[in-house]
Amino acid sequence: MQRSMVPARRVLMRAVALTFTVATVAAAQVVIAPKPGTPQAAAVTPPKLAGAVADGQIANVRTATALPWRMNTTVSIQWDWPGFDGRQADVTIWQATPQGPVLAATVVSAWTQRQASWIVPDKLWPLNQYTVKVASTANPKNSAELPIPIDWTIVTITSPKTGQVMLPGSTQTVAWTFQGKPGQLRFSYLLSAPAQNPNPFRSVPGGQGGVGSFTFTMPGYAPEGRYSFLVEGPGVKTANVFGVFYAKPLRIVDPLANSSKGAGYDEFAGKCSIGVNWNYLDGASVDPSKPNLTAGTSIGLSLLRTGDKLGGPPGSGVAFANLPIGWKGQGMYAFTASKDYVGSYILKIVSEQHPEYRDSIPMTLHCDR
Repeated sequence: MQRSMVPARRVLMRAVALTFTVATVAAAQVVIAPKPGTPQAAAVTPPKLAGAVADGQIANVRTATALPWRMNTTVSIQWDWPGFDGRQADVTIWQATPQGPVLAATVVSAWTQRQASWIVPDKLWPLNQYTVKVASTANPKNSAELPIPIDWTIVTITSPKTGQVMLPGSTQTVAWTFQGKPGQLRFSYLLSAPAQNPNPFRSVPGGQGGVGSFTFTMPGYAPEGRYSFLVEGPGVKTANVFGVFYAKPLRIVDPLANSSKGAGYDEFAGKCSIGVNWNYLDGASVDPSKPNLTAGTSIGLSLLRTGDKLGGPPGSGVAFANLPIGWKGQGMYAFTASKDYVGSYILKIVSEQHPEYRDSIPMTLHCDR
């Protein structure tokens, strides 16, 4: 009985050992290296599928610059790409059209950071609809977008002021502020009353730090009237176009004895009545670089036959001095002349304190009727 049990125990132990060995080999998954010279299969590259399947989803494109973006200004965007720092991305701008999105600009290519900065090109015209697109360089289907508004560069003229008088030969300062970053600006002035074509007169840099300025001399030949300034540049919108008066500081208006109205002849007194009105610019509105005409200054007035001098024959002329300049920008003086005052005359007025302020007009007198 004892001898028969020994072989059975040995069989059982062998069976357990065999089972343990097979299980250990299966669990270890031992890989045996190929022999030298044996052909090897190429490494398998995972497919570049869109989205998080292959290369992490690009998402949350956001602007680091306040909207709206303005032309010629530096802007920045950021985006998320979890776990894929250093992977290359392309940043482009697309314009919406009836036919579908059209590539408007390539900002950066093969960018390895999750942010980008660039200058908004002036070819991106305001009022159009644009979208910034960030896409994986290796897998363009992995992308995210951000709609962006692009606005004008706003230029606001701060000098001269609306209604400021600009005198012939005076030095004027044109100053402006801006939102955005204007490039080269072109300034023109135009006579708006009566209407006239713009007259370009200066091209200047757009300025720095939100402001810009330059000076110029108002030409002495420009006609009198209301003027406007026009500012032009790529993507520039002028916030205010204003009118200024370009005028003589002393000006004759409505002489009552001119050829169109005749003379005020008094047949009983045998005299010809001549009235002269003038306008002057008081100290509140005259160009500050020039002397002021104010109440208390005086006017000299003369009426001379064309080609004659004072002291000539009867009807040659007459002169008056120390006439009050007037009140609140207006003055007048009336005098009489004999019936000898017939023909072509020149009427002149001049500031006695500032003789550079003067005016003259031709007159045709008919004091004989």
